Formats: sequence, structure tokens, C-alpha cells
Amino acid sequence: MHHENKQFIHLLKDGQFDDIYHQMTASCKSHYSMDTFHHEASSFHHRIRRYRLLNKMMLNGSRYVLWSDFRKEKLLSVQFNRVNQIESIQMTVSSSSKETNLSTKNKYHLPFKEQWFVVSEGANVGMHHHEPIRKKRDGYDFLKTQEQQPYNRRKIGMDGSYAFGERVIAPLHGTIHQVVDGLSDELDTDYPFGNHVIIQHANDEYCLLAHLENGSIAVNVGDRSKPNS
Repeated sequence: MHHENKQFIHLLKDGQFDDIYHQMTASCKSHYSMDTFHHEASSFHHRIRRYRLLNKMMLNGSRYVLWSDFRKEKLLSVQFNRVNQIESIQMTVSSSSKETNLSTKNKYHLPFKEQWFVVSEGANVGMHHHEPIRKKRDGYDFLKTQEQQPYNRRKIGMDGSYAFGERVIAPLHGTIHQVVDGLSDELDTDYPFGNHVIIQHANDEYCLLAHLENGSIAVNVGDRSKPNS
């Protein structure tokens, strides 16, 4: 895996963008023409002398790798399949605006006690899928896995997710501000957060716990939340 990662970066640094393009799956190519990819990759790589490997992980048979320049102003995220084809590639130039450098006054904890995967997060532009939507930009997506698989293939629908039915706890003391329950567990574009809870915390901060199981929410508006409940 280490050799394959280095090989990809060498192709990028040597300007062999056509070779990278030919390594893409048909689905990935549908987002770029060869000329468009060549232009975007060349522009992205301009003035980068070295790349830093930030993260790599295996999930559901795919390899996810994240690189940056040494100032972390540019971020490169690539997903490879089992035969080392590129399933997706994202080249992001970080914004210098204050909006991308938000921090909370409160210290929050994870809403679960076990070890899960962070597959998308809002702390750094380019490392998450929420960036285009301001209301979701600071959100985190978590997956619970078993043997690098997020789903039990013996089950159908949401029941197959290893995260489904797991206990969710409050990340900090606060007051329940909003509760939405009774919606279908399947994704619905009219209700992008699904069943969810919003908690108000000190310093006028709020957190959103979204995509909860229908009928599982055990709190009401006005209740006090505790980190272990």
C-alpha cells in the first residue's frame, strides 16, 4: 500500500496527469474530461514541492488516502478500489476566511463510547463532504465497522448498518432545544437531518445529533442532558 501511495504522488509530481486519468474508473471519469482533469491537476500542483501524508484507511474494500502540502493550504483526497483504480479524487484549496477556522468555546466529547471511524469531518476544508452546505459544514460523519465493513451483508436496509441501534450519548451538559422523531429511518431529501436532537450548551453554542433511529429518542424539549446519557 505504501508503494502504491508513493507511486501516485510521483505521477502527480512528474506531471503525468494522463497516466492518473487512465487509472480512474469510468464513474470517476464521468466528472472530468481528460483536458479538464489535466488543467485542474496542473493548477492544484503548482508550487507544491512536497506532499505530506495526513491519513490513510481501509474501509469496505476501498483505500482512502489524504495528502496536503506542508502548509496544509491544499488538500488532496483519493479513493482507490481493490485493484488500485481511482474511484474518486478531490483537490481542495483551503480558504483563508475566518469561516473555515471556527472553534468552539466548549469542549465536546464523542457521542458514543466505542471506537468508530470518522469518515467526514468539518474541522478542515477538503477532509469532509459537507463544505458546500454552510449548515452542515462543521458536521462529523461516523461509521461503526467490523473487519473494515460498515454493513452486515446478511441484513437488508438500515438494519445492516453496524451503527444502527447503537446508543448515542450527549457530548456535553446542556438543555434539549429541539426534538424531531417519528420519521422514517431511510434517507429523505425533504428531511436531511432525519430524526434528530438539538442541544443548547453554555456560551450560546448548539450541537445537532442527526440521523437517529425512529422511536429511539428518549428526551424531550427542556430536559437537561448529561454526557453519559
